[in-house]
Amino acid sequence: MEFTGTIERIIRPENKPIVTVVIATAEQKPNYYQCCFFVRDGKDFPICKAGDLVYCNVNVTGRKWTDPESGEVSYFTSLNITELVSVKKS
Repeated sequence: MEFTGTIERIIRPENKPIVTVVIATAEQKPNYYQCCFFVRDGKDFPICKAGDLVYCNVNVTGRKWTDPESGEVSYFTSLNITELVSVKKS
C-alpha cells in the first residue's frame, strides 16, 4: 500500500530498533496511519520531521490471536514501512 501525507508525529523509543510514525493524508477527511519503521540490516530511519510531506510505502500484515484463558479472539493489523521518502521539507 502506498500513500502521500504529512508526518504528524515521530516516536523513537530509546534502545529499541523501531520508529513509529503517524502520517495524515491530504484529503478532505484525512486518514491517519500509525506505521512502524524497523531500523535493522544497515537501514537507518530517513531524515524526516513532523510537518514534512512524505511518500510512504507500507507492507500490511494481519494476525489473529486467541486469549488462552478466556478464549476471546482479537485481530491485529500492522503497517510496516518499506519506503519513506521526503517529498517536501516543512
